[in-house]
Amino acid sequence: MAGNLFVFSLCLLLTLEAMFVISEESKDDSKSKNEKSGRLKIETYYHIRVEVREALMGAESSKIFEKKGDDDTIKKSLLRAIREVDTDRDKVLSKSELNKHMNRTISRDLHEEIDREFELHDLNKDRLITFKEFDTAIPQEGDKHFDAGERPYYERMFKYADQDKNGGLGRAEFLGFLKPEEVDHMHKAFAEQFMVGIDSNNDSIITFEEYIKDMYKNDVMRDKTKPFKVNETAEHYVNMKHRFEHIYDQNRNGELDIHEFVDWIMNPVRARINEAVDHMMHEFDANNDTMITRDEVIRKWRFFAIRPEDAEDEYYDEIKHTEL
Repeated sequence: MAGNLFVFSLCLLLTLEAMFVISEESKDDSKSKNEKSGRLKIETYYHIRVEVREALMGAESSKIFEKKGDDDTIKKSLLRAIREVDTDRDKVLSKSELNKHMNRTISRDLHEEIDREFELHDLNKDRLITFKEFDTAIPQEGDKHFDAGERPYYERMFKYADQDKNGGLGRAEFLGFLKPEEVDHMHKAFAEQFMVGIDSNNDSIITFEEYIKDMYKNDVMRDKTKPFKVNETAEHYVNMKHRFEHIYDQNRNGELDIHEFVDWIMNPVRARINEAVDHMMHEFDANNDTMITRDEVIRKWRFFAIRPEDAEDEYYDEIKHTEL
């Protein structure tokens, strides 16, 4: 599903920030709102584990955990990945080893994905992909590339990616088109396109009011039929205000220009490997020595074996275990 890859990427990057938004209306403990909140937490719980698993083992290799099969085979696959991480062969995984390994794994997966997508869309096999080819190539598994209303967005991004202006994208340019967050010269173009949905008065500046409305727009518990209202004393609101004023707004002028906006939306991309390493350390480093032994990983191997259909049960089981 090439067409929606980079739209999905950014939505996922901002999900963790937006999911903690709780509006005034969410104080009502109705069954419907509690169910929505619970689903969001379960989805996040599942995706974090999958991201750590894929960063460690690679997207294809990690699929073995999605299958119900021989536990010994799964453990052997995990051991092979651990051996690759342990470059100094001391049977201990350091944060540095994990970071380097996950960088290599994610980079390899990225380029393998781009190779597959390039072959799929290069219909005449001339090593260039025109927008028409991208638009008309048969999507995998029946997925649509994009809805009709999204076409202008994709056309603009295609033109940004076409660095030599020859009307077609080579492999490196195609990488920038599908994964703009991975290519430096595409960051500004990507930000400009995404900014449109937040910049309500189209002045190329994001105020705190525009930022906070966008965050609350993604609040699954807010009653969209009621006027927009926030609790300015709520912890979530205070935390977002602090981030906006002291992290995102680098020149402290009360608003984000395009350069500050780029940093805001790209920082989660840059930090994702560090976060995956931190999740591993939190989960497996039982003695808090910032090192993980092979035994510590194998002992809790089921952390990686989460499946979509089992995520809800495992999430609530973990909560019960934590509360005991």
